[in-house]
Amino acid sequence: MLLFLFSVSAYSYNSANYTLTNPKIVTGGGKVNSPNYFLDDVTIGKFLSGKIQSQNYTLDAINIDTQLKPNTPIINSVTTPTNISTQAISGTKDADTSIYINGYEAVPLDANTAWSYGVSLTEGNNYFIITSRNIEGIESDSVTVNIILDTTSPAVPTINPVTSPTNTSTQIISGTKEADTSIWINGIERVPINSSSLWLVNISLAEGNNILNITAKDALLNESQITQANILLDTSAPGTPQVTDDGIYTTDSSQLHASWASSDPETGITEYQYAIGTSPGAIDIVDWLSCGLSIDITHTGLNLSQGQSYFISVKAKNGAGDWSNVGLSDGIKINQSTPAIINIQPPNATAGYRDDTINFSVNASDSDGDSLLYQFSIDTQIIQPWQASPDFNWQTSGTNPGIHAIRVEVSDNNGGIAAQDIDTCLFRKPPALPN
Repeated sequence: MLLFLFSVSAYSYNSANYTLTNPKIVTGGGKVNSPNYFLDDVTIGKFLSGKIQSQNYTLDAINIDTQLKPNTPIINSVTTPTNISTQAISGTKDADTSIYINGYEAVPLDANTAWSYGVSLTEGNNYFIITSRNIEGIESDSVTVNIILDTTSPAVPTINPVTSPTNTSTQIISGTKEADTSIWINGIERVPINSSSLWLVNISLAEGNNILNITAKDALLNESQITQANILLDTSAPGTPQVTDDGIYTTDSSQLHASWASSDPETGITEYQYAIGTSPGAIDIVDWLSCGLSIDITHTGLNLSQGQSYFISVKAKNGAGDWSNVGLSDGIKINQSTPAIINIQPPNATAGYRDDTINFSVNASDSDGDSLLYQFSIDTQIIQPWQASPDFNWQTSGTNPGIHAIRVEVSDNNGGIAAQDIDTCLFRKPPALPN
């Protein structure tokens, strides 16, 4: 409140009681009395003009301008911290006041009591000192607001080594992260925000490649760059090995040899194992042994029995740890003595007449006393299948004259076979002489 006194001394204004005080002319609380004028109820915010005369003093003009300081503006809640670089600050104020922010008139004077103003933020702390002013320019007490802008991404999370390829459809993955962040995998929050710097998640895998894009987010959803892992799930077994031994028989009773082939298009072959037994799939001679990535073996140091067949089993493992079905050889027999053809009668280069019968006889032996079987072919056609008799009678009727190839085969029924070829020439029989 302002009090202007002209030609007057020793006057003062007591704002607590709203009175003019001077012991010579003022009496009562808030009332000024003189013979001619009465000034009553001095009211704050009003202008009073008058002329007060007394015996000793004259107030030519009394101008009382009483103005109250505006109330401090009220600020609504702000979002802090935030990762958005603009924000509206709002609140309430006295009517007929303006809003100043950091000394700048943000909201012009108006009759409204609600106000709002958009501010731009910079990274870190943003302090805003807010006051209001009335029409006379009197300013309220200030209120300070701090809005923290945080657009910094968290550190990229790390991931510990994963098991890949694998044949297990679930896997626990783990790693490190920045404190007070969450872990997101392929756009889904898998670890809620927490103060730990370690994380782990149990994930389910689908057949094939499982690409995992892993990020960390802070409370403001600022997101780190991606770290990626790929886990290959392969639950399909390799192809069953196709196993080939060295034929029907072998004369070597101290070793066996076999080769094989298998494949796995998803994760590849990482190991083969083999076994040897006296029946398909048996392991009574050699239990399962690893041969790495070799696709053939020669197992030595054996003591195999004459006349016994042996079978080689092979299985393959892929990169995911899946084992194939067991592949089997068709068996190989130990035959240390094979048949030998001593001679054939008639011998090679024999001639005969068409329509005659030519009798063949084979003399053969086998040192281990095996029973022998015989087979005869003419011009690559089997004429006499395997039989116990060493003799064969060729009926040449209808056979064209000329040289014919005769093949004689002898088997000991243990896989040992001996064979010999001879030629026989047929002529047309000359006509009979007339009587």
